[in-house]
Amino acid sequence: MNTIKQIKDEYKKFFEEIVFIELRTNDEAFSFIDKNTVVPVYIPTLVKDKKTQSINISMSDVVFGIGLLSYEKTPKSLLEFLERCLKNSKDFINQIEYKKEIDPLANYFYLNGLNKMLQEIEADEEIIFENLRLLSISERFILENYEIENVDEILIEYRKHLSYLYENTKDGKYIYYLGKSYEADGDTLRARLLYTKGLEESNKNSDDWEEVKDAIDNAYKTIFDKSEMERAAYLLSYNKYEEAIEIIDKLPESIDRTKLKINALYNMGENEQIIKEIDRFEEIYGIDMELEEIKKLI
Repeated sequence: MNTIKQIKDEYKKFFEEIVFIELRTNDEAFSFIDKNTVVPVYIPTLVKDKKTQSINISMSDVVFGIGLLSYEKTPKSLLEFLERCLKNSKDFINQIEYKKEIDPLANYFYLNGLNKMLQEIEADEEIIFENLRLLSISERFILENYEIENVDEILIEYRKHLSYLYENTKDGKYIYYLGKSYEADGDTLRARLLYTKGLEESNKNSDDWEEVKDAIDNAYKTIFDKSEMERAAYLLSYNKYEEAIEIIDKLPESIDRTKLKINALYNMGENEQIIKEIDRFEEIYGIDMELEEIKKLI
């Protein structure tokens, strides 16, 4: 189990692999940069030319190095350099990449650092959006593949980024991932609300949402019964027993559903109904020792 601090401590090993190299290249992507300019690059991103054995540095390598170096602290000179890149590089947006061959945590740190820089220099919305799109992918990978204690810091940022991406694109996959994040966190009611919103939007924009509609629909169906159980339990906690039973009676048979209904009936003083409910359940599924103990107490 990792803590947020341990995840951040991993940054040190990536930081140690950052080197500063003079840009001695004829690559047109760097035509606006003085040839003796020194830039940070992350060693694992560099590729050697097989014939000449020289190192080829791409603009995306430089962007990766800048973002990674800036995760903890951003030198003013790097901010100025990034501003020049944004001003002079016509396809800068294509240089922001999630490098699959690189350690996922390195991608996470680099995209975080770059996001911080882009926000600080007030880059174009399109550039910020593309970086956040990739950062959300990186955050999702970290959340799904690393066991993290006190995950709130990453989770809050992840959800904030997904909300921003959805509001700016109305792309259904972002509302789907947002719902899945709450579902994984055990907040089934909020996840259900998001899936419901997604289904409503998909009905309005059927062509645009075609690819993601089935995924949202399946997620909604999976979570519906669980969220209804939670809703019934919530009503029970406020002594709204009849309303809770109305919901419970519509749920598919399960031991948890039966226990929840027994709880409501007990609080209503309906002991005879409790016996009938237990007998009905056991007639279908066989004797349950826990339910038999409840019968003895009635």
